[in-house]
Amino acid sequence: MGSERLGNYVKSFGFGEKTGVLLPGESKGILRSDKQWTQVDLANISFGQGLGVTPLQMVSAVNVFANGGELLRPYIVSRIASSAGDLILQNRPGVVRRVISEETARKVTRMMETVTEQGGSGTMAAIEGYRVAGKTGTAQKFDLEEGTYSSDSFIASFAGFAPSRNPAITAIVIVDEPKDKIYGGVVAAPIWADIVSKTLKYLNIPAVSPEPVPPGSPESGVRWARGDMPANPGDLKVMPDLKGLTLREALTRLGSIGARVQVSGSGVVVKQDPVAGMNIGNVVSLKLLPRTTG
Repeated sequence: MGSERLGNYVKSFGFGEKTGVLLPGESKGILRSDKQWTQVDLANISFGQGLGVTPLQMVSAVNVFANGGELLRPYIVSRIASSAGDLILQNRPGVVRRVISEETARKVTRMMETVTEQGGSGTMAAIEGYRVAGKTGTAQKFDLEEGTYSSDSFIASFAGFAPSRNPAITAIVIVDEPKDKIYGGVVAAPIWADIVSKTLKYLNIPAVSPEPVPPGSPESGVRWARGDMPANPGDLKVMPDLKGLTLREALTRLGSIGARVQVSGSGVVVKQDPVAGMNIGNVVSLKLLPRTTG
């Protein structure tokens, strides 16, 4: 690719500049001009050394693939309303620029899906019932005293999005200087899966077991997140996955849907009718059993 072309892509993904999240302490990271790169710099930067990025920059870059090739400007506060309920501020996702084409985003998404599939480096980030796209990271920390990369201090990470064909959440987990096990696929991936699986339940995103994708498939069925999600979870008309939730949590999920709920047992939900992903009728049946420990 050469320094100029690679440098343009690195900057286009948002590295070396602030994201515009309006936090006064935000760093723009470390990225020297590609005109100053040596051949060693070109090689190092191609696999992630020779530059410094923030977690927000990294998750924003991964989010480009989740949004069909567009870089979005992040924000912290969704809305501000007065005590009377009048809307003072409403933030919405804004497109900074197009980084890659939708076709390229689909191809890379498929590559990222294989990371969490059998044989991939991030199988511990897989979530049952959802197709997950992600990337593991195991980075050597820079030793300022020695002026070189450390051989025993690492940063383990996992970044990705789910469901990968209709993304609802992009997230990153970073573990600073893990002990014993150092690889992102072992240290960070299971934490990521735990956080994201619970978030998908909270958002009422129905689980649908993914079908195997034939080699060479054009992946024409991929849909993108921006403008594709309902305004709020109450707009959903399909059964959410309630397994593992307490009755209070389950009723909170169903409250805005308006179905009558039949409950048997106590503890957490172990069985539900309809099953997750099916259309909701007038009656929902839940079976609960005591939560197991150990």
